[in-house]
Amino acid sequence: MSILPGTARGLTVGSMICLTLALGACGGGGSGNNAPAAAIGSGTPEPAFGLTRRPTVAALNVPLSDGSIGSYVLEESFPNLSFPAAVLLTAVPGENRLVALTQDGRVHAFVDNAATTTADTVLDLRSRVDFGGERGLLGLAFDPDFVTNRYLYVHLSLAGTSS
Repeated sequence: MSILPGTARGLTVGSMICLTLALGACGGGGSGNNAPAAAIGSGTPEPAFGLTRRPTVAALNVPLSDGSIGSYVLEESFPNLSFPAAVLLTAVPGENRLVALTQDGRVHAFVDNAATTTADTVLDLRSRVDFGGERGLLGLAFDPDFVTNRYLYVHLSLAGTSS
């Protein structure tokens, strides 16, 4: 979804990026039967593409006894801020700001400093987002050329849709 008026290409580019990532993750969209498909009208098989077999998964080091995973300390990075149902925290390209994405449909921006006490709502899509369970505003990506074009892309569940 394009956020800025007149940037309808945002949906296409964002969709293409998501599709590319999805196809790359599954091995290129092959049928999974390892047999190359016949070229249309030629009667000769095309070379295989994507994964031709499932890669071996490295051994996982999962603790099976006391569940101890070593020592760690949790620190509250921004103690003066709160974002209920936050799903993402990321840096704004080219700026000293962070954005927090909340599942209800808001994007908040604030200065990357532990003493920060305020965050501005820079995008409010609550009227367009179906929020609840695994639905809502679920992702955000900055355009690779964000510093100059100011495009960003969001992944959301639209209100009034069944899927």
